[in-house]
Parts: sequence; C-alpha cells; structure tokens
Amino acid sequence: MLQVPDFVTAERYVLVQSDGSQFLGDGSHLAVFTITSYDIGATMAAFRHAQESMAPPACLDADSVTLSWWRPIGSRVASSSPVATDSV
Repeated sequence: MLQVPDFVTAERYVLVQSDGSQFLGDGSHLAVFTITSYDIGATMAAFRHAQESMAPPACLDADSVTLSWWRPIGSRVASSSPVATDSV
C-alpha cells in the first residue's frame, strides 16, 4: 500500500475483548492508512489502479473487506502521557 502515491503510513489492529483477549471473529481486524493528498479523487484512482497488481495475503477473505475513506475534521490532539501499547 505504501507504494501507492500519497499513502504515507500503515497500521494494523486486532480487536481486543474487555478481558484483554483477542477477538478473532468477523470484523476483528482493522488496517488504517494515512494519505497526504488534496486531490482525494486522484488518490482513490491511483489506489484502484494499484489494486489490480496487488496480491492479497492468503489469510485475507476478500469478501469480508470493507473499504471506507475518511477525512479528518480537526487537528490530531495528543496527550503528553506515553501511549500504552500491548503486544499481542
């Protein structure tokens, strides 16, 4: 994905249940990509073109993928405290 113009970061997440265990059912994984573009139409077109040559991972069920495009409505706000991450 980071080979597509304007895609600059990629992060993957797994859903964690309230007891801290991983939930591995439908909708249990999320991928977030940051793009830097003022022309979202051109970026989406470049993404669709790149998709033609991308090989999805064997573990990915293409029918379960939902693609959404989101635009921030404000600046990112961060706390001065360190962010806790859990290696699962």
